[in-house]
Parts: sequence; C-alpha cells; structure tokens
Amino acid sequence: MKRILLLLLIVVPLWQSCDFFKKKDMFSGDADTAELYQKKQDSLEFVDSIKKLQNKIARLRMEHQSLQDSLQATGQQKKAAGSDYEYHVIVGSFKTQEYLNSYKRYVEERGFDTRILQNRYGFNLVSVESTDNWNKAVTTLEALRKDFEESAWIYRGQ
Repeated sequence: MKRILLLLLIVVPLWQSCDFFKKKDMFSGDADTAELYQKKQDSLEFVDSIKKLQNKIARLRMEHQSLQDSLQATGQQKKAAGSDYEYHVIVGSFKTQEYLNSYKRYVEERGFDTRILQNRYGFNLVSVESTDNWNKAVTTLEALRKDFEESAWIYRGQ
C-alpha cells in the first residue's frame, strides 16, 4: 500500500505539470469544452448548409433564366413563322413548292381562305383555320373531315 501511495505522490504532480494533459483540460472539471466543441461543429454545419442552399438558389436561377430565354425565343419563332395563333387546322403538308401551290389553289377554289405555315422540319402547311380556341379548332376539323378532307389535322403552333 505504501508503494502505491508513493507512486501516486510522484505521478500526480508530474501528470498535472505535463503540457499534454494541460491542453486537454482533463483536470479542469469543466463540461464547457465539450459544449464549445459541439457548438463549433454545429456552426460549421450551419455554414455548410447555407452554402449548399446558395448553390441551389444559383442553379435554380440559371434554370429559370434559361426557361425564360427559351420561351422568349419560342415567341419570336412563332412570330417569324407568321403565326400569332396557337392552333391551326391543316389540310395539306408539302416540301415541294409546286405541289404546295397546286394544292393551295385547289383548296381556295373550294371556298377556303388558306394560310401557309412552315414547321420546324421544313414542311409547308396549308392551313384553313387559325385560332387560339381549341374547341373552335376541333369543330372546324370535324366539319372538314366530314365534307372536304378526311386527313385534316390540328397543328399546334411552335
């Protein structure tokens, strides 16, 4: 027992004077060190989450801007194609100008006002009705299929 007590009397003062143990604050009895460490970790996680949100916001802004640019370009293409309407009742589609002119005359001789549109694939479309109203386009289509052209269809503008 004397040996253990003697050993403790020698080791404890040396242990308390050691820089390693002073840095660790093992003898301070404070729970503040663990709390400070946890608070630091929490604040670092908070900063990281803010940075992630900022990156996500920047990415969403870029996507939003590209969508707006796309919509604006589509609107300009629609005007460039000569069409301010959304729906067109089409009775013919041609790549050859000669066939287009011949069919256009044929349709006009039957009493229809025609309009030539061009789609993105380079086809010239012969339209007899252009409207923004879906129901009106369908009504015209049904009448055309019954009385004039069975293969008529509705084209939604670019």
